[in-house]
Amino acid sequence: PVTLYQRLLGPRFAQLPGVLQRFHGDAAGGKGEGLFRVTRSPGRLRNFLASLMGLPPGGEQVPVRLVVSPCGAGERWSRSFGSAPLETIQTEYRGLLIEKGGPVSLGFELVAWPTGMTFHTRRVWLLGAPVPLACAPSVEATVTADEDGWLVRVAVSVPLLGRLVYYEGHLSPQ
Repeated sequence: PVTLYQRLLGPRFAQLPGVLQRFHGDAAGGKGEGLFRVTRSPGRLRNFLASLMGLPPGGEQVPVRLVVSPCGAGERWSRSFGSAPLETIQTEYRGLLIEKGGPVSLGFELVAWPTGMTFHTRRVWLLGAPVPLACAPSVEATVTADEDGWLVRVAVSVPLLGRLVYYEGHLSPQ
């Protein structure tokens, strides 16, 4: 069967490096492990919002585990940052990767390139209702492959307050 990322990227899927093609091309899902640095931006309000959104707490050398499993026409992404879980469901809608976590759904444009992939926030919904991007949280993410796995960089921001959290680290497929 064709996977979510194969459907979304179409012929551009072949532009991805082999390690990402294998991970995102396995209909049975996949697993990854690694160590991350998680940086929360200073300020009580930023930290309150980050916690409310289920974002990971700050820390150096945080062990991260990722389990991706099929879920209907999409995928369940179960992550743990140390003991802090972060679970989302990924599906597709009108050519966008939709990632739903709690009451918020983000629509990402995926861009494949020879060394990785970027995720750009293009739509946001709160409780199913569209939210103007100027008023919505945004996530910008980059995945860069190497021979052992891929480097992940993710920044989560909100209007007026700016960045809430930034995390980066290397995941190795298991």
